[in-house]
Amino acid sequence: MKGAVAEVIGEIGGPLSLISRRFAKIGRALA
Repeated sequence: MKGAVAEVIGEIGGPLSLISRRFAKIGRALA
């Protein structure tokens, strides 16, 4: 079970981390 959960978190976390990085760059540009 833990392995499956880790895989799901990895699949979701990957794209989310990329999006958060983009928002961070936009936030710095606006600031």
